[in-house]
Amino acid sequence: MKYIYIILFLIFGALVLFNFRFLNIHMLSIYSIDEYAYHGSLINMYDGLINFDLRKFFSFGFYSYGFIFFLFNLILTAPFIYSDNIEMVIYLPRILNSLFAVGSLLIIYKICKIYIKESSSILIVIFTITMPGFWKNSLWFHPDWMMTFFVI
Repeated sequence: MKYIYIILFLIFGALVLFNFRFLNIHMLSIYSIDEYAYHGSLINMYDGLINFDLRKFFSFGFYSYGFIFFLFNLILTAPFIYSDNIEMVIYLPRILNSLFAVGSLLIIYKICKIYIKESSSILIVIFTITMPGFWKNSLWFHPDWMMTFFVI
C-alpha cells in the first residue's frame, strides 16, 4: 500500500518541476493560446468580483468547461492576481490540474484494488503514467483531469 503513495508523490514532484516552463505571459501566448485565454478569463472574473459586476464575473466564455472549474482556479489565484504576480497566476492552475491528475491515479488504484491484486493495481497505475496523454494534460491549465477526477 505504501508503494503507491511513493509513486504518486514522485509523479507529483515531477509534475511540479515540469510546470515551471513558460511562466512569462507573453511566452505563454506563443506556447499555448488556450492556456493564455483561460488566464484572460480568470482575470476577467477577478475584475468582475472586485467591481461587483455580475455580468463580467460570469462572462468567462468557456461554459462547456463549467463555472466550478474557473471558480476553483480563481480562488487559488486571486491573491496573486491582486499582487500582480503573473508567474504564480500561471503556475498555480497547472499545479491544481496536476493534483487532480494524481488524485485520479489514486482513485484508479483504489478501484482496481477492489477487483484485482495490489501489485496488478500498481501496474495499471504505472501503465497509465506511461501514456503521453497523462503528461500532456497534466502540464497545462485545462479541465481534463478535474473532469476525470469527478467522473471516476
